[in-house]
Amino acid sequence: QGDLTQRAVVSTRDEISDAADAFNEMMQKINTLMEDIRRQETAKREAEQQVLEAQIQPHFVYNSISAMQYAAGLRGQTDIEQAAAALGELMRSVLGNHNEWITLWEERTYIEQYIVLQRFKFKQHFTLTWDVEEKLWGMLLPKLLLQPLVENALLHGIGAKQNGEIT
Repeated sequence: QGDLTQRAVVSTRDEISDAADAFNEMMQKINTLMEDIRRQETAKREAEQQVLEAQIQPHFVYNSISAMQYAAGLRGQTDIEQAAAALGELMRSVLGNHNEWITLWEERTYIEQYIVLQRFKFKQHFTLTWDVEEKLWGMLLPKLLLQPLVENALLHGIGAKQNGEIT
């Protein structure tokens, strides 16, 4: 009746007791297998939930950023509108591209959006100049390799200066 805890109890030492021992061992193995299946099913449901949450969270974040961008535009706050647009685009680009290696051109687009955000943050003028030979734009490199260099140039190179240039 599905009760896997039942065991045969035999007090003799003959073929019947051997069969009872084999039955009890089989019931223990079935019970263990059923417990394993329950654990695996629970883990599977949890993994499916995590995947669903991972899909929903970026969508929620994108919609929230879009709402901020829209509200800033309605209020005439173009700097906030531009920063929200850059953040949304940066997140879509980086999170949407699951490749570990990207072209230098793709990295450039990430950095350009990052720079828009940093201009909003620092409220000071600085320039970003790309001095790259045309043939190198298609070169593959690890995603977000250059972004920390640009960030360090802003924080430690340009710092509090009124004007600066990142090349």
